[in-house]
Order: sequence, then structure tokens, then C-alpha cells
Amino acid sequence: MSGRIIIIDTVATNRIVLKVKLMTAQYKVTPCATIAEAQQCITDGDAVDLIVADVSSASRDMNNFFQFLSTNSSTGNIPIIATGTFDSSASRIETLRSGATEVLSKPVSDMMLLARIRSLLRSRAVDNELKLRDDTSRALGFAEGGDPFIAPGKVALVSNNQALALPLSRDLSAAMASRVRSFTHEDALSIETLDTPPDLYVIDARHADTSGEDGRVFRLIAELRSRNQTRNAAQLIIAPENGDHLGAMALDLGANDVVPYDATAAEIGLRARGLVRRKIRMEKLRDTVQSGLKAAVTDPLTGLYNRRYAMPHLQAMADRAIRTNRSFALMALDIDHFKSVNDTYGHTAGDKVISAIAELIRDSLRPIDLVARIGGEEFLVAMPDTSVAAAQKTAERLRFLVQNTPIDIGNMPPVTVTMSIGLAVSDCSAKCSTDINQLIDYADAALYDSKAAGRNIVTLRDAA
Repeated sequence: MSGRIIIIDTVATNRIVLKVKLMTAQYKVTPCATIAEAQQCITDGDAVDLIVADVSSASRDMNNFFQFLSTNSSTGNIPIIATGTFDSSASRIETLRSGATEVLSKPVSDMMLLARIRSLLRSRAVDNELKLRDDTSRALGFAEGGDPFIAPGKVALVSNNQALALPLSRDLSAAMASRVRSFTHEDALSIETLDTPPDLYVIDARHADTSGEDGRVFRLIAELRSRNQTRNAAQLIIAPENGDHLGAMALDLGANDVVPYDATAAEIGLRARGLVRRKIRMEKLRDTVQSGLKAAVTDPLTGLYNRRYAMPHLQAMADRAIRTNRSFALMALDIDHFKSVNDTYGHTAGDKVISAIAELIRDSLRPIDLVARIGGEEFLVAMPDTSVAAAQKTAERLRFLVQNTPIDIGNMPPVTVTMSIGLAVSDCSAKCSTDINQLIDYADAALYDSKAAGRNIVTLRDAA
């Protein structure tokens, strides 16, 4: 996962060592020795995706800087990882309240740091995409203004040690001013519980270093993420002592936050309130897009977005690509010989083929990618932060998948179809155009070339 990270550390050796580690993980890194230097980089440079700042030498100044960033509209969504000598839960709370997203005590585990970075960048990408879709909704006049009211959330404490869970549940209820219900692992996954899923699962893994317990924690995280009822619920893990391995694995499996073994109820409650607020806010944004736009900007047959939605969304995507110096890709996809499907099997069968192909495309792409139906049997896919090589690989995978997927059309044998794809990639790390119509023309021309070359192939047109 690519991203631009700013390092702030007064010690040159620390900056160099961390820069090498992050660059090895394929991140773009800008090291800064002072807060003023970091401010200049944020103001004048490319878009910043994350900040790693050491607070050891000037914690008060750094906390003031965190507060400034978190309350500024242009920087408030940049995740901040603070590193330092946090010798107590109280010191971590102070830094979190100042605006840091996460605090890591030195010596910092490389495994935990990289897992934390991956987790925060994933969350930021989802936040940005939902915000972009919400802005598109507002531009079309389908969304209400104003910040949503955030009501207290439902919290579940999951622990197989009920003797420890009961006092923790009581303390968390007081810290969060909200009822916290306690469950075993099995109860948390039961049908009765999932009928009204919590907004947040606090998973107590303090004793997961015992035989087999870490595996049960990992399975619980994965199960909650895989189920429709709970996949959007936040997850906070209380790690065991020396639990960097478990914490890193938990974050990579989809947990939103990990707190150390010695975290107090006040610290857990502070982090938990932030997770609940974010979860409910994201849920409201999803609901806004789903309900406010559905009738006007979605295709009734496939449920995909239509051209009316796709065009302003593409423009916003192009504008963001220029601001962040990233590339984005556009595909024009067309079912080959579709007229013969209608002529041979009838229009009802043709509709089933279109619906099946739409579902196949949508399910094969990332949540941040845009899929739209823009004509009878023609689709459009837009992929932000996507290189030429990644776009070509994705297009070939879609082409192969369509070609090898039989489609049920009712009382007749399943049919298979092929798809031609035209691909255009705009690389905004160099020079790119904001003319979306021109980029669509490139993708359409590439699609025409695919048709002319015999169909069922992918053709690339350079749109840089």
C-alpha cells in the first residue's frame, strides 16, 4: 500500500533508520528535524498520508502541533503516530487527547509499527472514498448538509475469562458513559447477538499468550469481519504483555485498534469513544450515499452507478489525483456479441447476462473503485491510486473471469460470454489532464481497438 509519510525526529540517526525501514516497505518518506520543517512540507509538498512523530524531546510542543493538525480542516484527517517514552497510561492519554491517532512506546517494534501504518492507511483510504462519494452526492443535490448527530454506541466486551471481564465491563461503562455488555467468544458470534450487533467489540486478549488462545482471538476477529451483520463494527483489542506479534496480526486481520496490556479503563474508553464515533459517522455516510442517490444515479437493472453519477465522481477523482500526484485508471468494458445473446435467448436472458457480469465486475474490485453501467452492455470502471501495471493486471483478471464464468439464464443451459476492455491510465506524478471526457475517449478508443483486433482482449492507450 503506497503512501507519503512524514517523519519528525530531532535525532538524525533515528530519522535515517526509520526512513530506510519505511522505504523498504515501499512508502514515500520525507524526514523532518523540526516541527517547522514538517509544517513547511505539509503546506508546500505533495499530499501527506500519515505522520510518524517522536515526542521524546519536546512533548509539549509536539502535542500542540498535533492539536493544530487535528483541528485544521485541511489536515484533520491525517493519521498521526506518536512515538516516545510513554511510561504510563496517563501519558498516552495526554498525547491521544492532543490529537495523535496512536501512541507507541519506545523501543518501537518494527512489526507493530508497520502493521499500525497499514491499518491507518486502509482506514484513511476508506474515509476519503466515502467522503468523496458524499461530496459527489452533495454536488448532485441529493445529500443533506450539516454534521450528523452521533448518539452513544453499543459496546460489547468479549472475553473467555468472565471473572476479569465483569470488573472491566463495569469500569468501561463508567468511562464511556454507555452500557457495556460482556460476552464469551461463542456468544459474540451467536445468532441472537448478531441480530442487534454492537458498534464496537472490545476483545480482551490479555491472556492470549496461553496455549491456543491467540488462535481463537484471530479467528474471532476474522469471523466478525467476514459477517454481514458485524463487518462494519469497530474492533479494539487489549493485547497481552509483550503482545506485539498478536497486535500486529490483529491489525492486519482487520482490528481497528490495539491497546497495551497496562491500559487503564480511561485510556480504553477514550480510544473506544473515538472508534464508535468514527463507525457511526461512516455508517451515516454510507446510508446517505445508498438512500439519497439510489433512485437518481443507479442503474435499476444492475444496481451499479449510472453515467449521471460517474461523471462528477470521475472529475473529483481526477482532481484528487492531481493534488496528490497519484495515477488513476479508467476501463471501458463491453460484452462481445451481446446482440446474438438477445437474438438467441431473448431479452430476459440478456438482462440476466448483464446483471451477472455487473455483479462479477463489482465483486472482483476494491471497495474504493467505481463501477458504472453507461450503456446497454457497456460498463466503466475507475480505479484511484492505480499504476499502469496494476490496471493491466486487473483488466486481464476481469477478462479471464468473464470468459470462464457460466451464467445461469433460467430454463436453458448456462451461457458464457467474453468481454473486450479498453484501458487508459492518467499518471499525475508527471503531467496529467483534468479533462475527464478526454480520458474516457482514450478508454473508448482502446476498447474499439480491442474489438477490431478480434475481441476478448485488453488494449491500453497512453493517457499521461
